[in-house]
Amino acid sequence: MEDPYDTERKALFARIIHNFAMVNHSMKAMNNQLEQINTMNLETEIVCDMWETYTKNAQYHLKSSKKLSEPADILAAYSRQK
Repeated sequence: MEDPYDTERKALFARIIHNFAMVNHSMKAMNNQLEQINTMNLETEIVCDMWETYTKNAQYHLKSSKKLSEPADILAAYSRQK
């Protein structure tokens, strides 16, 4: 004798498998988009790292040469030039 719930169980499993396939497809698409975003942001990240290194080096050299001014001194000198 055939199980009366067998067809319902098969239909339910088919829906579950279909839903997992859809989720898997969506996750692949999202991963591709994130990969593209990371690739586009790579240049910006490199520039930020370079700028941070430049700022640290400039701070160090200005401090070592004793030419580092306070921001108020810089603004006063700038306003005198106008």
